[in-house]
Amino acid sequence: MHILLATTGYPPDHSGSGGRLHGMYSRLQAANPDFRWSVITKRRQAGTAPVAGPDHIAAYTAGGNEYPRLGAAVLENLWLLRQLAAGLLRDVDIVHAAGWTWMTPLLLFVARRKGIPIIREMTTPGDPGGDSLGGRIVRWTNSLADRIIAISPALEGKVRAVQPNIPIWCRPNGVDSVRFRCPDEESRLRARAVIEAALPQASPDDPVVLHVGRIRPLKNQLFLAECLARLPARFHLLLAGPAFGDADPYVAELRARLSMPDLSGRAALLEENVRDVDILMQGADIFAFPSVAEGLGTVMVEALCAGLPVVASRIPGVTDWIIKDGRNGYVADIDDLDFCNALLKAEALRERRQEIAGAAGQIYRQEIMDDGYRQLFAQMRRR
Repeated sequence: MHILLATTGYPPDHSGSGGRLHGMYSRLQAANPDFRWSVITKRRQAGTAPVAGPDHIAAYTAGGNEYPRLGAAVLENLWLLRQLAAGLLRDVDIVHAAGWTWMTPLLLFVARRKGIPIIREMTTPGDPGGDSLGGRIVRWTNSLADRIIAISPALEGKVRAVQPNIPIWCRPNGVDSVRFRCPDEESRLRARAVIEAALPQASPDDPVVLHVGRIRPLKNQLFLAECLARLPARFHLLLAGPAFGDADPYVAELRARLSMPDLSGRAALLEENVRDVDILMQGADIFAFPSVAEGLGTVMVEALCAGLPVVASRIPGVTDWIIKDGRNGYVADIDDLDFCNALLKAEALRERRQEIAGAAGQIYRQEIMDDGYRQLFAQMRRR
């Protein structure tokens, strides 16, 4: 079986969905040597190479994200036309489109004309499309799919509102239960040392609030910093990136806020793409998820599997599907007082890490999701 994966981003670029899909495909191939996949993607930086893998094809769009939308659309589709002419779809059994780039409509249109089954995976709030011109193009692209995967009930509901009859598999992202688990005492002490290196004023018993995510307004790190300023001095905050150039003004504003006297020494910002987030989770005490909008927020699920109580912003069909107040965290409005109260209440849940991790592991283990993909691919394989 050969699957062509078309994705918005892919390692080594920072890409949550691309990284997860790479891991899933790697595991499926390890279990079945006849399984293979190739990739087309937009590189954030022109000329960067994708991770090593079988038959990988990478789109090196000139200038990365520096071109305006129309220019990027032309460049990406010219590149795709050359690949199609060279036989890109010649032996492909399934096209799997995760996320959306300017190449996606043309790729799925050609695959549809050739009778190749199409899976369309929804990973962000914009993937179901909308009423703008761009949103309508996305909705038309979605209509070409034979099967939709939605990573939250919110995304499923948006798709069903315009495509009520298309088959949809609604599932959360799977989590590596080896990496994201409740730490034993030795692991906890090692991880706490990493945390305290970034937050040297934090004592071993002080609650450390952790946030992991790209530094940008959507993730609402500035709001979280303001919340910390309202909390008792025993609370500390660690923000882990990455930060990219297109977010420079926001990053600068966040740096300035963290350096003010009421937060200086209580908060730290790691701007790089932190790969060992599981270590940070083992050493932290509470995970904060104040996003304005999300498709799912896999890092929230990973935190639960590590046993961290999660305080999340109220996003219907996303956070309220996963966070159960008083059991594994709290859902709060994006309001200083409400979010601060939730963080204070979550401090008491630190004693239930084992229980939180055990319950999450039963639902979100990646093996469950891998099996679902395996069955889906078998059903849809081109004959």
